[in-house]
Amino acid sequence: MAKMSWNAVLLSAAGATFSGAAAQDVNCNNYRLQEFSTLRVAVVTVDRALFRDAQGTARGPYVVRGDRIVQGRTVNGRRCSYFFSASREVSGFLNDAQATAVPAAPPARGAWVRDEDAGLDISNGLKVTGEAVWHTPGDSVNLGSLDGTLIRRGAAWVYASGLRGDTCRLTVLNLGAALLVDDNLACGGWNVTFQGLYLRRLSKRP
Repeated sequence: MAKMSWNAVLLSAAGATFSGAAAQDVNCNNYRLQEFSTLRVAVVTVDRALFRDAQGTARGPYVVRGDRIVQGRTVNGRRCSYFFSASREVSGFLNDAQATAVPAAPPARGAWVRDEDAGLDISNGLKVTGEAVWHTPGDSVNLGSLDGTLIRRGAAWVYASGLRGDTCRLTVLNLGAALLVDDNLACGGWNVTFQGLYLRRLSKRP
């Protein structure tokens, strides 16, 4: 499977500012600049919602009714919003009235893949196992793994290692067709991380 980039698309908003914005990502270009614990999953409730820049100008990309998005805190009646799919990642401001938060439904069972360097498997009872690697400049790899249970915490699902001395912690937002994952950078060797967007890996028919 080819490696994919999961950084949000950097849509141009030159010189744009958002007065009073609580989010760090004041131009809504990159969800990684948000505080992950403040993000929520929402569903678009209008036929078409255009992503706008900090000045209110339409950026071009849009989402449609039923699309699931990730949103930051509301500021002055709108939120930084991010849409992810296998083929595109777009972002911008949406008005509060254009989307509604959805309950934290449990992730579907099966294999979830970020790229060739990280994957998660979720089974009955929200048991989760995972492996991630980081390739060092010396052509070796640093390894990371996890094995435990996802527990609901507000809008997200959280894994925390129960092993003494292991402080690995994962936070998962369920987008239905994708999982957005954050970790505390303590889930393996140096530079190993599970952070990113995961898509379902469908089983091949025999």
